Amino acid sequence: MIRLYFTTIWVSNCGHWTHVSSHSIIVAVFPAEVKVERDELKVSHRDITGKKVKLLRKEGITPVNMYGPNIESVSLQVETALLKRLLAKVGKNALISLKLDGGKKPKMVMVRDIQRDPLTGALLHVDFFQVEMTHKIRADVPLLFRATIQRL
Repeated sequence: MIRLYFTTIWVSNCGHWTHVSSHSIIVAVFPAEVKVERDELKVSHRDITGKKVKLLRKEGITPVNMYGPNIESVSLQVETALLKRLLAKVGKNALISLKLDGGKKPKMVMVRDIQRDPLTGALLHVDFFQVEMTHKIRADVPLLFRATIQRL
């Protein structure tokens, strides 16, 4: 584990310097052998395309696409309740294990795009980007800063 310190604030009070607060970030470093559990999502192939997907949405199914380098785009479908729960848990920047019906090995994907209804906020469509685990990727990672004030 690595702890990075930054932004230490000192305030001058009548010629005496007083330490107000400091912030730190803890970064966990995992060795390559450590297995990290991934959230899994079960999906199935989708034959219905175009405007007919409205019928799927009424049945509680969200259309999704999976694409990536060296693969063709695949039309898939997933239960809306499971997808909402997963998106609330992991957001857009986590690796997800996508288990296809009849597939032997799960695919590692990240959420690339989420389309929502502008009035209701309901899920309309989700795009998944298949990640090659041997290549570097660029992703936005939110940082949560928590400050504690130490009283003197």
